[in-house]
Amino acid sequence: MSVRLTSTLNVAGAPVGQPITGEVLSPASFQGDQIKGRVTDAKVSHGKATVELQFEYIHHGNFDYAGDGQDCVGPEFRWPAKCR
Repeated sequence: MSVRLTSTLNVAGAPVGQPITGEVLSPASFQGDQIKGRVTDAKVSHGKATVELQFEYIHHGNFDYAGDGQDCVGPEFRWPAKCR
């Protein structure tokens, strides 16, 4: 899944737990959907910043769906629980 972040994120000092938002670029079936999540880890080493994100909700159609954090990567991507 390709996502463009729409929230501001300071990669050099992103606090764990900071909320993030984004827009899905691909796959086409989710393109344009809004997602929400949090920073789960942030490190700076030798001038290189690494930030890990966990996406928790996706707005698809007229509904918000919750992810369990385990299905957010790879071709098996799915959102199993409707939360609204």
